[in-house]
Amino acid sequence: MKKLILLLCLYAGALQAQSVDSLISAGIKLHDAGDYEAAIDTYKKALAMDSKSFLIYYEIGFSYSALNNHQEALKYAELSLSFATQQSRLHPLILKGSALDDLGRTAESVAFYKEALKEFPTHYLLLFNYAISLSRLGNYAEAEQVLIQALSHNFNHPGSHLQLAKINLEKNHKSKAALGLYFFLMLENTSARAEENIPVLINLLYGNKKTSDDNKTIYLTVPDPKNDPEWASADLFFSILGIASGQIDQALRDKGAAQSEQQRFVADTEKFFKTLGELRDKRKKPKKKKAEQAFSIWWDNYIPFFSELVKQNHTEAFCYHIMAAANSTEVNEWLMNKEEKLSYFYLWANSNR
Repeated sequence: MKKLILLLCLYAGALQAQSVDSLISAGIKLHDAGDYEAAIDTYKKALAMDSKSFLIYYEIGFSYSALNNHQEALKYAELSLSFATQQSRLHPLILKGSALDDLGRTAESVAFYKEALKEFPTHYLLLFNYAISLSRLGNYAEAEQVLIQALSHNFNHPGSHLQLAKINLEKNHKSKAALGLYFFLMLENTSARAEENIPVLINLLYGNKKTSDDNKTIYLTVPDPKNDPEWASADLFFSILGIASGQIDQALRDKGAAQSEQQRFVADTEKFFKTLGELRDKRKKPKKKKAEQAFSIWWDNYIPFFSELVKQNHTEAFCYHIMAAANSTEVNEWLMNKEEKLSYFYLWANSNR
């Protein structure tokens, strides 16, 4: 009789565990579909069966965060942390730090992330979110270094490349910002973020122009060599590139040999990558420098990758690939009709980044 009762208890426990797991899975599907309130209701049903599950508390908090209810997100992140094991604390920690930041408690968020990094010092997502909070406080120099550290652990994280670009936009380092944007768009080319940042890259490349009748005013920002002497030449070239390209484009139009905006973008991107490669070849490294200071994500990661991309004749495929979210008929047709070229580019890119 005792054995029968034990078996029944075990069976009931297994059924409950299965039911909890099913509810969590259903909640995740609802969240992924954008139905965050229904997801929360589903998670709370699971919570009624298992009130000590760190995962359920985390998922509820994550859905509240998606609803921009950051106070509730913070509450459930803390509840999740109270039940999480050492190994399962990472995502609840990130959720709590993000909630603090989104509530305007950014200084608290930074302090919290510093403590969290003692537990997970090399995790790229924790470093990335820490950098976001640092950026919001205007601490761009430290945020940049933290992002570079995050990328050293996962160079394929699109958000870190994008945030690195944004920081350099704030610092008016156009070449660095462009490199980050190019790499971000290569990794994430069809999302809403991609669509939002394509115009940012185009504006970086060609600048702001105001036209009144036949008169054009072109705004050119000449970089201060004292600000970042190592990048003065690159930024000067980048500033002039758009103007020179416009003059060439007009000359071609006058001769009846006009190129499309996308063709012009391909040609100018190749010039930019080639020039940076040449500058890298001429660059003299300091004789005495600490190892961590000698390494540069720009000269040792981005530029070698893009220089080799040009040498391997993948610039065209790359440029059409990163413009997939541009809502351009020309781009869409090229992407449909040049599958072989794209395949060779993807094979090369996946092997070399």
